Amino acid sequence: MSRDAYLNTSSGSSDAREAFEQAVYGLAAHRPSTGMALQATLAADPDHVAAHALRGFANLILARSELAPKRLRVDKPPASSTETGTL
Repeated sequence: MSRDAYLNTSSGSSDAREAFEQAVYGLAAHRPSTGMALQATLAADPDHVAAHALRGFANLILARSELAPKRLRVDKPPASSTETGTL
């Protein structure tokens, strides 16, 4: 286990550690680069446990419906004109 500036990590890959640090920062800052940083982490170390956990956590907190399995999706009916205030 290595220690970088902020985190203990299970990876021996410096590329994975750097990308993971960017992913953690990106998630906290709601940056659009978070997904790319997680992909880079897992490309450098496919067994990076924390990256897999962070990816799952990110999917939950960002509530990305397109990432949910189809069986769990709730399709919203189209808004009626009375709900939107339009005629």
